Amino acid sequence: AARPRRGPRPMPAASRHRRRPRRRVRRAGRLPESATPASKQRKAPPCFSPSSLSRADIPLLLTATQSDDVAVQQAAVASLGLLGTPAAIARLVELVRTGPEASRQTAIASLASSRYTASHEAVLELLKTESLEIRKAIVRGLAQFPRPRWAQAIYDFVQAGPEGMNGEAVNALVQVGHPRLLEVLTRALADPNPELQMQALTVLVRRPDRASEQIALDYTLKHV
Repeated sequence: AARPRRGPRPMPAASRHRRRPRRRVRRAGRLPESATPASKQRKAPPCFSPSSLSRADIPLLLTATQSDDVAVQQAAVASLGLLGTPAAIARLVELVRTGPEASRQTAIASLASSRYTASHEAVLELLKTESLEIRKAIVRGLAQFPRPRWAQAIYDFVQAGPEGMNGEAVNALVQVGHPRLLEVLTRALADPNPELQMQALTVLVRRPDRASEQIALDYTLKHV
């Protein structure tokens, strides 16, 4: 005789009721991150974004350049160069002259990288008139943003005296180029500073023109 089919086994009572996942209970008084009050959230002011900057933001930026928050201060200094107004340029010039080292370097970069002619004229004027320490800092900054109009000013700085013939100035002139660059490199080879000599020699060796190759060869044969 055929054996009767068995029906499905009844599920145990414990399996009939699945455990529901425990819901996390938020502690009283705590808010989700998205609900954190705006006063507790630190966000950069929207005016620091280049796409949203306008002349109406200048008073806020000028105030922010004196902020105790270094990040806010540096962002404000960098943003002033994007505006190019007399007030913005005047504040950057003031920071180059009297600001701490970090603000000075950012202000120089802000002027040098600006698309406004007035900013370029301001930084070139500073290169003529300020102390040697500040002029060296300006030369470093100009080398980071090479422009043909820097060439003569940097060349004049190098030619002004022994203090101008230094590695940073020579590097800046190499970056921007100058019709009399070979003359400067030849002078650097004769400088008492061996590091400056090697810097100039390295530049000459890498240049593709015949004149640079000959100067480098003559120097090498002289010191063999």
